[in-house]
Amino acid sequence: MYIVTILFFTAIIVLLGIMVNYFHRTRQELKERNEQLSTALTMAEESDRMRTEFVRSISHEIRTPLNAINGFNELLNNPDIALNDEERKDLLARIKENMDAITNIIDEMLHMANQTSNSYSMNTTSIYCNQFLSPLIYNHREKVSGSVELLYKSKLINRDTIYTDPDGLRKIIDQLMNNAIKFTQSGFIELACEYSEDKHWVLISVTDTGRGVTEEQREKIFTPFHKADSFQQGIGLGLSISKKIAQRLDGDLMLDTDYTEGARFVLKIPANTQQDI
Repeated sequence: MYIVTILFFTAIIVLLGIMVNYFHRTRQELKERNEQLSTALTMAEESDRMRTEFVRSISHEIRTPLNAINGFNELLNNPDIALNDEERKDLLARIKENMDAITNIIDEMLHMANQTSNSYSMNTTSIYCNQFLSPLIYNHREKVSGSVELLYKSKLINRDTIYTDPDGLRKIIDQLMNNAIKFTQSGFIELACEYSEDKHWVLISVTDTGRGVTEEQREKIFTPFHKADSFQQGIGLGLSISKKIAQRLDGDLMLDTDYTEGARFVLKIPANTQQDI
């Protein structure tokens, strides 16, 4: 009887241990599922917010140039308003400017769609770094005022190459240049290129002496639809698209928070030590 009693209580203790372990595991699983549901709900709410923000931004940004085009067109076609050749030329230029703004918005949307598509692929090839980069900054010389100097500086030799997607790289540089031009009224805009200290990366930076980026904006600068200046044209997709392209190039796009004389964005892409294509 003594042995039976011991075995009986031992069995009860073992059973209780199994039940405690089972309930603990079940509670842990329920906790994890609740966390997953909470995360899914947060993501759904964020998706709804972004969709609403997208529609609002697109509606506002497209409506503004469309209203301008409509107004200029009415002036051109109003028989009661006498316009000289210079005035007509100015109105036509303004219509083209607003048409370009709409085209840029559509381009940003298409780029975002491409970069988020799993079927989108990069066409990588070897390019001479200096030969490719130096013309990109001077392509923007007509957009800057006379008080802004355009500079190109490189610590790479002319025969150094990088293996990357030229179209993706060009889109990033053009976006960074356009941003710098928007916010720089005097001083300089510099496109620079150098190797990282460990030689594993090529660092391409665009530096300006413009208004810079506030601490509050730093955390949101690469967020879709975020605009540093709500009065500037665009829907706030340029930097987020550029960052996605950089990541597809196995690199990254960052804001240099140590630079305080304006803004400096740094693109890093894998270095190619090969010196001949």
